[in-house]
Amino acid sequence: MEKTPLVSVNIPVKNGKKYLKQCIESVLNQTFSDFELLIVNDGSTDETANIVRSFSDKRIRFFENETCKGIAFTRNFAVELSRGKYIAVFDCDDVMLPEKLQKQVDFLKKNPDFALVGSSIEKIDKKGVVIGKQIYKLPENLIKSQLFFDNYFAQPSMLIRREVFEKFRYNPQFMMASDYAFWSQIAENHKVANLKEILIKYRIHSQSITLSQLERQQIYIKKIFEFQLSLLKIFPTENELENHFLLLKNPAKIDVNSTQFAEILQWSELLKSRNKELQIFDNQFFNKYLKRLFRKIYRENLKNERNFFKKIKLWLKTVIQYF
Repeated sequence: MEKTPLVSVNIPVKNGKKYLKQCIESVLNQTFSDFELLIVNDGSTDETANIVRSFSDKRIRFFENETCKGIAFTRNFAVELSRGKYIAVFDCDDVMLPEKLQKQVDFLKKNPDFALVGSSIEKIDKKGVVIGKQIYKLPENLIKSQLFFDNYFAQPSMLIRREVFEKFRYNPQFMMASDYAFWSQIAENHKVANLKEILIKYRIHSQSITLSQLERQQIYIKKIFEFQLSLLKIFPTENELENHFLLLKNPAKIDVNSTQFAEILQWSELLKSRNKELQIFDNQFFNKYLKRLFRKIYRENLKNERNFFKKIKLWLKTVIQYF
């Protein structure tokens, strides 16, 4: 009888021929060997299938969607096929460092109350040249609060307990933000963590996001914000949601002399009071984060203000209210 692997590494791929071979090799070269590698081809029209079939490693299981189903569907399909106790979600253009699986499996074994664990990342360009890094240093108990404001996980760094997928799945309705929605839902009632150590190389592509893609992505992020706000028993109007999105994603664009700023200021007070009442997110972290956003607003307004006396007045207001 074939032994069930402890880990399932899931890779959805669509037209991934450029980096797929390196990606697969990085998984097969892990110091931890008790895994299966599931690759799901989502309607590729390039040499993806031939590249996968060129590997003879018995740990590889290859599947193909009949037609292009999208990333969320394909990730969920891979989960259904997985046999491991832990599931590593990965991307076809990234690279695992050799001890990635071992260190994360060790963490989840030692910490049975944690649902998932990610890691810090090294950013590489299309040629594999290192262009930066993202170190996740926030303590585990504050990650849920951070997720209220922004994503705090690198998708291909994640190792997740299989039982988590019995309650949650990637939601196709969130499209390009389905991972952020996924982590937010899990973190509502489960402990989550990031290892500070860099365990993957995360590829940044040179192609800039199109305006239409950016607009769609904003729609999905707003849906996630609606979910986060519902935890505070806040159900925003369309205008309130627009203001909330602007505050969290682009505070430097807010004019302190506008009526919109007055609305946003009042909105932030509602957020603070509701969280203080319900204690959903860490109160100290929550309030400090909001202060930091308002500092960005004032800094940008100070930078743009040319009238000396208005600038002094604005600076004093900043010191009094937000420092």
